[in-house]
Amino acid sequence: MVKPATGRAGGIFTQHPQILEEFGLSYDRIDSIPFRDLSEVSENLMAGYARLVERGHPREAVGAAMMGGLVNLYEMFEMQADLPGLLRILADRIEHDAADSN
Repeated sequence: MVKPATGRAGGIFTQHPQILEEFGLSYDRIDSIPFRDLSEVSENLMAGYARLVERGHPREAVGAAMMGGLVNLYEMFEMQADLPGLLRILADRIEHDAADSN
């Protein structure tokens, strides 16, 4: 059984607030976002992706579909120009955290 990831509202951004700062955002601006509502949507998405894996779909395919959904979301809100920079920052942070844990 795949357990959907759960965590604090804001995910990686609460763990690494400097990422928000790199995009000119701060928690003052983020505080107005109803994270409870976003958390519910996120949990539903994660549960759906977990079901796909439980039904035998390859994790890599499910992950690729999720990334495709992210791209679609950014295109829907006409923010696709921000996505490459955000992905670079997140990739650097993931690699840095992995190096720190070794």
